[in-house]
Amino acid sequence: MARPWRTVSDADACHVCGEEAPNHWGADDEIVFCDGCDIQVHLSCYGLSKVPKGAWHCVGCVDKVDSGQAGGVIENKHSASF
Repeated sequence: MARPWRTVSDADACHVCGEEAPNHWGADDEIVFCDGCDIQVHLSCYGLSKVPKGAWHCVGCVDKVDSGQAGGVIENKHSASF
C-alpha cells in the first residue's frame, strides 16, 4: 500500500531530513524547535552540537526570510536525496 504524500512541514518531523524519531541519528540527537517559526530539526541535521540555552531561532528567522520567499533546500548532511 502506498503511503500518502506529505511534506515535512506538514509532519511532526525534522524539517531537514524528514525523520520523525528524535534520536534517529544518535541517542543524544534531540529535536529542537525554532522559537520564531516552530520548525523542528535534529541537532546534527542543523549543525548544532547541543541544545541551545534560551531562545533559539533558525537561519530563516535570523535572516527574516518570509516563508513564501524561501525557495532553497537545506542541505542534509546525512543523505543526498529525500
